[in-house]
Amino acid sequence: MISPAGNFKFYVATKPVDFRKGMDGLAAIVQNEFDLDPFSGAFDIFDDLLARALRCLSHRPLLGGYDEQQTLS
Repeated sequence: MISPAGNFKFYVATKPVDFRKGMDGLAAIVQNEFDLDPFSGAFDIFDDLLARALRCLSHRPLLGGYDEQQTLS
């Protein structure tokens, strides 16, 4: 279980996404389709096309890259 300290925003995509796009493709969706900054520190949550997995995209400036978590149900 993840318990983030502080205030975080979570955005959940309502349409399934093809995970083959990779993290850069998901960041492009956040920027182009949602008009949000993928580097804002918010958690962007996506569902795959078959509704079997979730993928959470967040950018941690201290680590210098994307942080990805995938959970299978």
